[in-house]
Amino acid sequence: MLMKRTATAAILRGSLSIYLMVMGTAIVSAIHHPTADIHYHRKMENHIGPAMWSFGARSGVNVWSVDGQSLLRTHTPADLPMCGPTDASNNVPVCSFFAFASDGHEYVWAGAFGPDRVDVFDIDTADYVSYIPTCSTPLDLDYHPHRKEMWLQCAGTNEDTADGHLDVFSTNTLSANFDLVNLNVTGRAYGRQILDSSLGIFGYTTVFNQPFLYKIDLAMRKIDKRIPLELSSGAYDMAYSPLNRHIFIRSRVTCTCGDETKDIVSCGQFGGGTVDILTGPSAGKTQVEGTSGKACEGSAADTIGVYEYDTNTDRIVGSHNILEGTGQGATPVASPDGKYVVLLGNDGGQYVRLLRPNVNAALSSVIADIPVKFSGGFATQMVITDVAFMVAHGQTILVLASGTDNNIALVNLENPTSVVKVALTSSSQSTGRGDEGRSVEWADGTDFVWVTGPEAEEMYVIQIPKGDISAAKLSATIKSTDASALVYVENFASKAASMQVASSNFLASAIEQSPATKTNVALSSAAIILSCIALLFCLWIVCTRRMSSAPNSPKTVKDVTASEDMEMALDMKSLGSKQVN
Repeated sequence: MLMKRTATAAILRGSLSIYLMVMGTAIVSAIHHPTADIHYHRKMENHIGPAMWSFGARSGVNVWSVDGQSLLRTHTPADLPMCGPTDASNNVPVCSFFAFASDGHEYVWAGAFGPDRVDVFDIDTADYVSYIPTCSTPLDLDYHPHRKEMWLQCAGTNEDTADGHLDVFSTNTLSANFDLVNLNVTGRAYGRQILDSSLGIFGYTTVFNQPFLYKIDLAMRKIDKRIPLELSSGAYDMAYSPLNRHIFIRSRVTCTCGDETKDIVSCGQFGGGTVDILTGPSAGKTQVEGTSGKACEGSAADTIGVYEYDTNTDRIVGSHNILEGTGQGATPVASPDGKYVVLLGNDGGQYVRLLRPNVNAALSSVIADIPVKFSGGFATQMVITDVAFMVAHGQTILVLASGTDNNIALVNLENPTSVVKVALTSSSQSTGRGDEGRSVEWADGTDFVWVTGPEAEEMYVIQIPKGDISAAKLSATIKSTDASALVYVENFASKAASMQVASSNFLASAIEQSPATKTNVALSSAAIILSCIALLFCLWIVCTRRMSSAPNSPKTVKDVTASEDMEMALDMKSLGSKQVN
C-alpha cells in the first residue's frame, strides 16, 4: 500500500512539475515580449478615422475631417522622399501623383512617376510607410479584396516594354515581388483595368490603340485571352456592374481629318497618317488621311459609343450611344453597387444617359436622358469629368462635376429628370481645369460631397442634408491647395470588427438578463465539477492497477483490454503517436 501511495505521489509531483514548467515558460515569455508594437497600437489618439484625402503636385498629401473643418495630417512634397523632380519655377519639389486607391483595411496607395513608384500610407494614422518601385508611368490602381492584392496598370516603356504593363502588390507583405504582366504590345500601352471579387481569378484591361479586351488570369499573372472589339481601333475607359457581371467599354475609332469636309477639322499637333475608316459617314474608305483614338472621340465616326460585354460568355452583347441628335460617343461610369450605369457623352454637357443593367447576357435598358445643361464646353466635348454616387437616407444621389462650369449637378435617381445645381464659387472664371476637370468624392455614410477647384487652388465641401438635393448647399471652401484628386478613406475592416464586437456584447448582455441564465450557469458548473471527479477517479484506477501487477508478471487479456481502453479514453492519441511495447 505504501508503494502504491509513493508511486501515486510521484506521478502527481511529475505532473505538477510539467505544469509549472509550462506555466513558467508562458510567464517568462510574457515578461520578455517586446512592447514597442503594443505601445504603437495603443496610441489610439493617432488614429485619424474616416477622412477625405487630397493629392496635389505642390500641396502633397493632406488628410481632412469629412466636413472639411479640420486638417488632420499633411505630407508636403519635401516630406516624401521620392517626390520630384524639382519645380524649376520656384525651386521646390513636386509630387507627380496619377493613380489612387484605398484597400479598406491596411493602406492608402498612390501611383506616381518621376521616379515610377507606388507610395504607401497607413490607413489609420496616415503615416508614410514606404515606396515600391514599379513599371513605367502608373495609370490605374484597383484592389482585389479576396486576393488581398492591389493591381496597377502602367503605360510601359517606349522601347521594348520589358518592364511590363501590370504590376501587383500584396497588402499583407509589401516587400513581396511578383512578375509583371506584359500585354505584348509595341510601344506605350495606355489603358484601364477592371477587378472585382465577383469576377473570381480574372481581371480585364484595355489598351488605347489595340482593338481587344484583355482577359487576365490573376493567379498565373498572364493573358488568358483577347476578346476582339469589332470595328474599333482601341479601347480605354471601362465600368463594371456586379449585378449582371457586364463590363461597359468605351470604344476608340479611326476618323478622317484635315478640313471641314472630314470627320474632324484638325489632325492634331502631330498631324495625321494613313488609316482605314471602319465607322461613320466615311466607313469603308481605306488608306486615307486620318487619325485615331482620343482625337476621334465625339466625331461623326464615333458611332459605336460603348460596348457591353458579358464576362460569363466572353462575348459582346451590344453597344450604347448617347441621345440621338446631341452628339456621338460616351464614357461609362457605374455605381458601386452596379444598379446604375451613366454615359457621359461628348455633347458639350447637355445630357447624361442613365442605364439600368438587366439580367446576365441581356443588353442594359435606357432609364432616362438627364438634362444637366452644363454650358461651358463646345459641341463635341465631354465636359463632365467626374461623378459620385451618394447612397444615404434611402436615396441614391448622382453628383456630376464639370471641368468648365462653376457648379455641380445633383440628381435623385428616383426621379432622374429633375436636376438641382449648386454653385461652387462666385468667380467668373472656371475653377476647374477644362478636360482635366475636377474630382468629386462622397464621404461615405455622411451628408458631405467634396469637389476640387484646381485652377483656383480651392476645394469645396457640399452638404446634402438627409439626401434632400433641394436643401444642398456649399458648406465650406478650402483654399491654398492644388489638389487634383480626392479619395475617401475608412478602415472598413476595423469598422466591421467593431460592429461584430458590439453585436456580441449586446447578445451577452441579453443572455445575462435572462432568468434562465443563472440556472444554466449552475448546471454547467456542476457538470464541470463532476467531470473533474470522474477524471481523477479514472487516474486513480490506472495507477492502482499498474502498481498491483508485478513488473515481470504477464498481463491477462482482461488487464490489457481494460488498461488500453482507459488510456484511449483519457488521451485520444493522434495517429502520429505510437506506443512501443
